[in-house]
Amino acid sequence: MKKQGFAALAAAALLASLMNVGPVSAQTATTYEVMAGADYFGLGIPGFSGRFYPGSMKVHRDDVIKFDFPAFTLGQEGDYPQDVFGEYQEVGHPENFVAWDPDDGADALKVNLDVFFDEGDDCGTETNPCVWGPNDENIFPPFSEEPPFDVYVRVDAAPGTTLWASSLMSPDANVNLKVEVVGNNEEASTQEELDERANLLFTKDLENIQALYNRMSSKSTWHRNAAGQKVYDVFVGASAGPLELFASFPRKTVIPEGARTQFHFMSQMEPHTATFGGAVAKDVLFNPFIPACDPDGDDGAGPDVEPVGFNEETGDPICPDTTEMELDINEMLPWAIGDGKVTQASDYQNSGLVGPYFPDGNAFSERNPDPMNVRFPKASGKKGFKFVCLIHGAFMGGKVIVK
Repeated sequence: MKKQGFAALAAAALLASLMNVGPVSAQTATTYEVMAGADYFGLGIPGFSGRFYPGSMKVHRDDVIKFDFPAFTLGQEGDYPQDVFGEYQEVGHPENFVAWDPDDGADALKVNLDVFFDEGDDCGTETNPCVWGPNDENIFPPFSEEPPFDVYVRVDAAPGTTLWASSLMSPDANVNLKVEVVGNNEEASTQEELDERANLLFTKDLENIQALYNRMSSKSTWHRNAAGQKVYDVFVGASAGPLELFASFPRKTVIPEGARTQFHFMSQMEPHTATFGGAVAKDVLFNPFIPACDPDGDDGAGPDVEPVGFNEETGDPICPDTTEMELDINEMLPWAIGDGKVTQASDYQNSGLVGPYFPDGNAFSERNPDPMNVRFPKASGKKGFKFVCLIHGAFMGGKVIVK
């Protein structure tokens, strides 16, 4: 907050008294700059941070916060993010990307188009900031794929209010931004103070994610299961608070014929899969969504029909009249598939989606195995059996060489 000098305040008070008006407030709105998240791929580390830099601040009512990236959620007054995000993880919740598709089968899923193609709330520019405080639902600022990425937010809440933003719908509290609204007679944060804390946090996180990456990259472990059998470990992703690695560790696992591997899903922010299957897995990876036209809605029993064509400019599918366009999720993607054995490169063995865990769980965490156990009865050859993540691709995958 910028403070005016004593002489200037005295002059303003004198002028106000001469004009017979109320006292002039010394409070002026401050615009703060906050960095939302950090990307480490450019530094050779396949990961990112979901943290705000810094993680907390004190502001006055009507102050503005300028975020440098729009991938965050502004919560409702009185809501603590992790208390409500668990609900959002439920398949079929209005804010979830995934919805049930009951007329295509009990386990069929489709994309929630209202969320998936939602460009965000119509606010966030310098002249039209998002107003945060009186909102009766979460605010999702619009996502821009091109710079500038800045999003402006004006705080409109009474002193004593605490507001929370979260960069991801994660169970980890370190991805939250705590904003305390203080009275005009109380000290708010200064940009210099925030920058100093942000730099300290960023330096700490960079060192931590580098150390985590080095440790996980050199990690090659095994354990014995309840039956006393030796099981080789593979870690799909890795997390440390707000830090997330996008890789599998180790990328190459060498085991003897007949041995077992166990895939551990360590992510706290992103859903992943571990999927074997060669060409089949590749086809699912590149075709996760299937356009369809529903003639009678979710309550009808009629089968979906194919689009009659595609828009030449946008590439969007065109559905026949009296049908509703939907985007079905490839049935080979979300659920666990396989018999727990891989004997050849074409064997489709899929963990299904495994994501962050909230106290109440969700449809995926309840039904898909974590960890996933796979046995390899036959030798693989030098190329090994390759696995991928159906969400993030082959760079998150690896291979198991069976000798």
